[in-house]
Amino acid sequence: MKVKKRFRGLCLLLAMVLLAVTCACGSKKPDNSDDGEDKENPENVSTSGYEDDESEPYEIIWYYVGNTNNADQEKVEEKINEYLKEKINATIQMNPLEWTQIEGDMMDNIMASGEKYDLRWIRGDAYQTAATKGALLDVDELMKEYAPNTRALLGETFIEGAKIDGKLYGVQANKDNAKWIAIYYRKDIAEKYDMDLSNVKSIEDMYPFFDIILEKEPDMYPYGMGDGKNPWASSEADLIGGNGLVGLTPISSEIVNLYETDLFLECAQKARELYEKGYVYSEAALNDQSAVEFRNAGRVFAIPSTDRPGQLEEINSAGSWGPGEWDKIILSDTAIGDTSYATPSFMAIPVVCENPVRVMKFLELLNTDEYLKNLVDFGIEGEHYTKISDNRIELIPDSGYDLQGKQYIMGNIMIDYLQPGESDTKYEEITEFNRTAEYTESFGFLPDFSSVKIQYSACQNVKDEFFNNIVFGAVEPEEAIKQFNDKLKQAGIDEVVEEVQNQYDAWKATRE
Repeated sequence: MKVKKRFRGLCLLLAMVLLAVTCACGSKKPDNSDDGEDKENPENVSTSGYEDDESEPYEIIWYYVGNTNNADQEKVEEKINEYLKEKINATIQMNPLEWTQIEGDMMDNIMASGEKYDLRWIRGDAYQTAATKGALLDVDELMKEYAPNTRALLGETFIEGAKIDGKLYGVQANKDNAKWIAIYYRKDIAEKYDMDLSNVKSIEDMYPFFDIILEKEPDMYPYGMGDGKNPWASSEADLIGGNGLVGLTPISSEIVNLYETDLFLECAQKARELYEKGYVYSEAALNDQSAVEFRNAGRVFAIPSTDRPGQLEEINSAGSWGPGEWDKIILSDTAIGDTSYATPSFMAIPVVCENPVRVMKFLELLNTDEYLKNLVDFGIEGEHYTKISDNRIELIPDSGYDLQGKQYIMGNIMIDYLQPGESDTKYEEITEFNRTAEYTESFGFLPDFSSVKIQYSACQNVKDEFFNNIVFGAVEPEEAIKQFNDKLKQAGIDEVVEEVQNQYDAWKATRE
């Protein structure tokens, strides 16, 4: 499947200038004039246009999300470099950053400075923004040539879903690429009060159990709505561009202002009902992180969540959701994948990289070499974990190296060692989950808001004013939604809808 997306204003000139400056260090800017099809190559010339002299060592400077307090960071890095020198004559300078650093000013400043680095983790809107600003390399041909096994793992449909104007600006993580909608609940609390949740099919079915919590556990909130999780987040709305302003609903084939739909009203009414019954934290609209805080403190009975195979076992094994044991109820009949699942986690090569080939060779190893992947994820055997079978380990507490919960960021989770409580068939289950998932009509469509950026920005400001109060039930929905949409109209939402519709029609035409 070949999908082409309409994106205007890519700063290709900037990319060409930066690469021209840096190409003396072993790489050449590729000729992107071809149509992306494989060509015969009788003279064994690089099809990507980049070259690499592997007899010359190269240091890869890498920024990613990790634990910035690992005492054994340098020790693990030395072990990784011993292996990489033997494999591709490269070394890695590992630079773990906190979420707020890599998705905030720190990484933005690194990118804006023009200083040399080679690889970064990125996702979602930041991926789209960096690509359209010309900060990232198109790695489509590089990946075909130097990471063919990684490409085969991901599959062309998934890869196409991340392309912008027909170009690929990062290597996706091989992980779950769809979602179930679920309710997670404290199994130990349910057992304490002999709750039988086997017939729960909807949030309304949880109300009798929430009432028990209100009566029996006065320090516990029945439902931990927050952290972006609310009835709207669990709806079947297809958010175009990930921003939530415009999109599709199950009954709409045209782009719409989502906040004018009956679906949004129904979700808002459900949130208000939960609020008025006292099931949720009343200040969630002001503190969206409250659900996580209360959950980690043991003060939440149930919480909405997206779900996938193996997630429950990971949570219970890591103890990352606070005290007690968790169980889940899957509410959706099928797994659904939208474009956000094609763009949730990338390793991207910036235009200032001096040797993209060596970096892509590293990514091929990271995604296919079991020893290297688990060394990066878990550290050194015997020091940071104990191996209890061929593919199962136990982490050593306070060992000095920990990337627990961030393994998916590093690429192919299917070759990660299993941990206690995880199913022997976890990766087979995820593979089947991905294979049988249903994808939204707009899967792979990423709009460009640059031609309506004034209206888009104004609409986002209006959303910031109204959205949380509505979706967390803090206001009567009908009147609040009317005021919300009146202000959106004034801000230019109709122009945004029209522009995205035009782009969407053009995008669909390329897929017919």
